[in-house]
Amino acid sequence: MMKTMMTKLSAARGAFVVSMALGVAAVSGCGSTSTVRGRVVPGDIGIVTIVPEQDARLASTDATRGIGDVKVSLKKSQAVIATAQTGPDGWFTMKLDLRASGVRYDIEALGPSIYPVRSTSYPPAEGQVMLIVADERGVAAGR
Repeated sequence: MMKTMMTKLSAARGAFVVSMALGVAAVSGCGSTSTVRGRVVPGDIGIVTIVPEQDARLASTDATRGIGDVKVSLKKSQAVIATAQTGPDGWFTMKLDLRASGVRYDIEALGPSIYPVRSTSYPPAEGQVMLIVADERGVAAGR
């Protein structure tokens, strides 16, 4: 009787340890990543904001054209966590470790045709996009 009870306790403890290990792996992300999408567009002042995917400034039209050749970096404590380069349409994507979600980042956008944009923000959640408005060099305010 005592041996049967000890066997059951040992099995239960083993199952508990396995379930805790799986729980920790799920919370830590085990290195899994999410994709951060964003777009760099022209504007009168440099800002970074998180917007819904349906935001009109994300549409590809002449009035909302994107800015290509911009390097976008996410930093934490001066260390670069992720980088991406915009395409000709201003869109970029980068991979971000899921363990870092919910963390504020320093965001920097640099390119030959824009003044530097620096801000701090959380990464976009599902259904959201990072919108970076950049002041273009040599373009008059008010366009």
